[in-house]
Amino acid sequence: LGFSGAGMNAKQALKAHRDTIKNTEFSMLGYVGWEGRSEPSQTANHQHGGAAYGSLANILSSVKKEVSQDRVTIVQYHGSQEYANSPTGVTEQRLKSALDNGAALAIAHHPHVTQGLELYDNKLIAYSMGNFIFDQNFSATKHSFILYVWLDEGIFHRAEIVPLYVKGYKPTPATGSNRYTVMKRLTELSKVRNTLITQSGGHGVIRAKIPSVTVKSVNNSQVKVKASVNTPVKHELTFSKGSKITSLYHLPWHQQLTEVFIEDEQIKYRLGKNLVNGSNFESYSTFDSPERGLFFDRSVMSLNNYGASGNTSIALALNDQQATAFGVKSFWRVYSASRPVTITANYQS
Repeated sequence: LGFSGAGMNAKQALKAHRDTIKNTEFSMLGYVGWEGRSEPSQTANHQHGGAAYGSLANILSSVKKEVSQDRVTIVQYHGSQEYANSPTGVTEQRLKSALDNGAALAIAHHPHVTQGLELYDNKLIAYSMGNFIFDQNFSATKHSFILYVWLDEGIFHRAEIVPLYVKGYKPTPATGSNRYTVMKRLTELSKVRNTLITQSGGHGVIRAKIPSVTVKSVNNSQVKVKASVNTPVKHELTFSKGSKITSLYHLPWHQQLTEVFIEDEQIKYRLGKNLVNGSNFESYSTFDSPERGLFFDRSVMSLNNYGASGNTSIALALNDQQATAFGVKSFWRVYSASRPVTITANYQS
């Protein structure tokens, strides 16, 4: 089994795995983004083996070596901030510098959650692919994807995103709301980087950008081209009997919600995110927040050291005449105190 990104010393670790596929010569390089604090460190040096340290200097020297021999060079990078929506500036600089110096493709991982993709100078960067097989049990880390990439003689042509759901620590095809969650997140985070993901069945597709062409008539008169406008598509929302809450997961993930129309103008509505489904309540003590927790009436509520999918749950005991309330002190990424929160619960009298 061929490998790259590790070796008995730094020189071996930075050595590319080389292969020839359909008469095209490929070089695969792998790196880790930090040296590590413990001794011996996780990265290889002249004293011991380990992973290839992905400093900017190491990445550029090893990429240039392969590119100079006319090899299609693919970079894999393990680094960046865990659980973040976007890569760190260091990660972005290293990956884009690799492409600037001739690498054809850059794939990154480590944050445990998916991040956006970017067509940079018509070369693809996947900033984080999330988990594949890993023992984390909160929702954000269970959404992932497989990436197929087509290169024509080293030039990016097309990529296909296959959404995954890590169920019981095993990668499975994402369907229903899980597919929507994977693809909606990737679509929005990639859009920020001017990269369009279109739909093909249940998968996402990224195509190479076609260079713009300036057209002039024989007499050099100005030619105006009217851009096509997407026609809005209407979708009807349905509510279960006795429920005032409905899900938007059945809507197309590649389309933007632009308007909500209700015939009865006196009916008020609110759009929001299902935070409980994201397991933030059960994982409220994670991620080193300076203040993260719940405020509640301790006479009727208590915290338990177990949960449906996380580490903590709330027990509530009320009689027929009692009412209570609880809320979130601080919320990771999503919550702000000015936003209202809707809570749904099943209970037995």
